[in-house]
Amino acid sequence: MTIPEVAPALTPKVPSMIDTHLEGGVAYILLANPPVNALTLALRSSLLSSLQIAQDDPSVKVICLRGQGGGFSTGLDPKEMTRLPSGANEASPTLQELCFAIENSSKPVVAALHGAVFEAGLALALAAHYRIIGPKARVAAPEVTVGLVPGGGVTQRLPRLVGAAVSLEILLSGKAVMGSQTLALGLCDQVIDMRDQKGVTAYCADLVDRGAEVRRTSEARNGFLDGASYMKNVAARRSTLSETHLKAPQLIIDCVEAALLLPFDVGVRKEDAARLDVLGSAQMRAMSYAFFAEHRAAQPRGIDVSLARPVKKIGIAGVSNVALGIAKSALENGFEVVIFGSDANQVALAQGKITRSYDATLQQGGMSSAEHARCLARFQGASELESLKSCDMVIDATTGSVDRRAQILTRIEEFVAQNTILATISDHGFGSISQHLSHPDRFLGMHFFGMAHDVRVVELVKTDTVAPAAFATAYAVVRKLGKTPVSVTARDGLIANTVQSAVWAAVDVLLLMGVRPSQIDRAMENYGMSIGPCAHLDVLGLQNVSGAAATVLSDAGRHGRGGRGGFYDYILSEEGPKRQDDTQAMVLIDELRKGAGIDRVTMSDAQVCDRIVLAQSNAGARALQVGVAARPVDIDTVMVLGKGYPRWRGGPMFAADVMRPLVVQKKLLQFAQEAPDIWDPSPLWGDLVRSGNDMKSLNNI
Repeated sequence: MTIPEVAPALTPKVPSMIDTHLEGGVAYILLANPPVNALTLALRSSLLSSLQIAQDDPSVKVICLRGQGGGFSTGLDPKEMTRLPSGANEASPTLQELCFAIENSSKPVVAALHGAVFEAGLALALAAHYRIIGPKARVAAPEVTVGLVPGGGVTQRLPRLVGAAVSLEILLSGKAVMGSQTLALGLCDQVIDMRDQKGVTAYCADLVDRGAEVRRTSEARNGFLDGASYMKNVAARRSTLSETHLKAPQLIIDCVEAALLLPFDVGVRKEDAARLDVLGSAQMRAMSYAFFAEHRAAQPRGIDVSLARPVKKIGIAGVSNVALGIAKSALENGFEVVIFGSDANQVALAQGKITRSYDATLQQGGMSSAEHARCLARFQGASELESLKSCDMVIDATTGSVDRRAQILTRIEEFVAQNTILATISDHGFGSISQHLSHPDRFLGMHFFGMAHDVRVVELVKTDTVAPAAFATAYAVVRKLGKTPVSVTARDGLIANTVQSAVWAAVDVLLLMGVRPSQIDRAMENYGMSIGPCAHLDVLGLQNVSGAAATVLSDAGRHGRGGRGGFYDYILSEEGPKRQDDTQAMVLIDELRKGAGIDRVTMSDAQVCDRIVLAQSNAGARALQVGVAARPVDIDTVMVLGKGYPRWRGGPMFAADVMRPLVVQKKLLQFAQEAPDIWDPSPLWGDLVRSGNDMKSLNNI
């Protein structure tokens, strides 16, 4: 059987997910599974068939793989993967079998890459003998972000081309490499314009003309030229993971190490075993949920995006670190920015901070000179409200009271155009601020988090008065900032601080029950938090937080990490203050406990952890009941991205589903005897128990 020299006709035996045609001795095989060419079982089978037909056709000299539409392939079908039982591989032909079929082809196989080349798409590309790529293509191995080890021989072929350092950066970060960078890295053979077929045709024709031979990646050695350096990079990466709870990154490093030390086929078997070890595991399920939760939470539910107005210039009132973080995010994503402060000296200091920050990023290689120049050219500081006149959006990022915020926005309103969006980063007082404005229909909340430049989520607050066009415009701005907009209803605390406040309250109760700060922090750090809650409160400053234990320490001059310490004593180290003993704090807390007539309670780390986690889950359930959040995915996304909830735990609502609603309800009833305001079960738990549902069922709204 031969492939006809027509395009894009199909032979009867080639299924419709593949388009093939023969031209000048080149069999062009087009992956045609829109919208992202996911490698479903049907597509894998079709591709394997097409490869065999091309192998058997004597008129075919070169085989070229391409992707239809906007990209090559984003990888395996997520639905197929989530249905697999723990430790089970995808159905045959597996990705590994397909990659071996490509690499073992007796005829040269070219992967012509454009758009997204992710996951299994990257595996196919690495198995090919030649790779050409468009400059705007994005190459990534994002499996680690969902708790998986890449398959298809990626951990074995990639190091053979680019070495350990580049491989581990790609495999452990999950971040995309631009097509324009791949030639220098050794990932591809040529960067060409992929907007039409001409460049691909010319490249393939040249291979035919010169009788190019197969060039198997499994036999490549470019990445192994300096074995000592290779192992040094492996060891350095392994040392950074010494305290991680995540299994996939450790297995990935083991596989990359094996690429140098073991024969290719043995390394591939090791990769298969590592992948099966995490496939369907609790970590994979939680991280996959977190990934899809983030994407779902960001969808414009109830927002008519067609109403969004263009925003070119953003004004930011305030010179705090949060204000500067918002400014940097805006500058780096193409917005013009005006930082406004009433004090000219403070504005000058703010300008200096941003300039020095970008200078440092330039020196460290984090941005090009052109990017550096563009960001600073789009930035200005001002101490006169007149400077905000041309802004399309103005964000109040001051640190004052609600009344003070209302005064600032009322003054700003006098200078800006009538359709300029007004927003505040506050998490409360929306109704009060609205009442002061002449045009409350353009006012909303945009709750950025402390490290506003780095945190990838914004609570987008729908006030009672905001117009659909204003809300749609703010949604579009947050998306352009590269952040996830989670829509919430205007209610004091929103999602993040309501749920986080439940943590602080639970910790205070535990301390008054006699649990040591060190045990609380140990329990939660073992659960996956990067810093325990008591140590975190020390960072915030105990004078800035509520709670009986924090107050008694603060009144005694123990404010946190500086001076006399807080929940802990501290010593200075090269890395900064290092926490030591909590004995001095416990003396004061025990006096408070005894004075209140509270008996000491002994409990395990697991019991401590349950109380804190379920305080969050219960606060989330209450937020759902009053309508602050619409779905559990919204809460989990905000807590994972905004408050450091361990991603591999999925979020507080996912954690409740793992525990099951009936168990959650029973434990809350038990804990409520200690503090009903924290743990008295939301009626939602009873509703779920009676209906036989869980939190996941509420995500279908």
